Amino acid sequence: MIKTSIIIRTYNSAGFIENALKSVLDQKLDTNLYEILVVDDGSSDNIEEILLPYKNKIKFFKLSHVGFLNNANRAAKLAQGKFLVFLDSDDASFPGAIEKMTKAVEENTKSCFVFCDYYEKEIDGKEKKYVSLRDNPFKGIAGGIIFVKKVFEKNGMYDENIFFAEYDLFLRLKQAGFEGKYLASPVFIYSRREGSLTHSREQVKKGMDQLKEKYGELEEIKNMREY
Repeated sequence: MIKTSIIIRTYNSAGFIENALKSVLDQKLDTNLYEILVVDDGSSDNIEEILLPYKNKIKFFKLSHVGFLNNANRAAKLAQGKFLVFLDSDDASFPGAIEKMTKAVEENTKSCFVFCDYYEKEIDGKEKKYVSLRDNPFKGIAGGIIFVKKVFEKNGMYDENIFFAEYDLFLRLKQAGFEGKYLASPVFIYSRREGSLTHSREQVKKGMDQLKEKYGELEEIKNMREY
């Protein structure tokens, strides 16, 4: 039985996908317990050619260009695992991270998701910044979260009309009485690059305004990270 599905989302990022994929494959996960799904959002690059050598180690799905969040929701439905981990194609998971996250969510039976620390860097930069979520999960990024799949699905998955869909989901889960658990360990590197969703300050501001309009002036929203 598959325990955890690792979903790598990609769109026109053929130059980055191998690094993300290898960061998961190098963890030598038991294929009876873990699966890797690469879900492509209708890219026009040569990603299929790049992924050909890995065809026996991954499940590859080529979707029509439906958008980042629709891609994630469709991937969740395709996943067979009890738990879901999302990783973007320009990010990289640390050794042992997937097993560590899976163990954390299994041990904390009251939690429907676990969120973790991470490092952030510019795509071409060498300097890394440590980001701790100890006091605020609203500094997080999708790659540092593991969800219980049935809770993710039953509570509406990602709202495709919300820019900060992870934060919106956190708030909905909290309102429904579910808990999240913090794991004080860095699990991946988030790479910022031109074209990343959070690279545009204008988009980020609109996203924050969306949450304020929907939920009001909650402390969680006030304490969101600054991009």
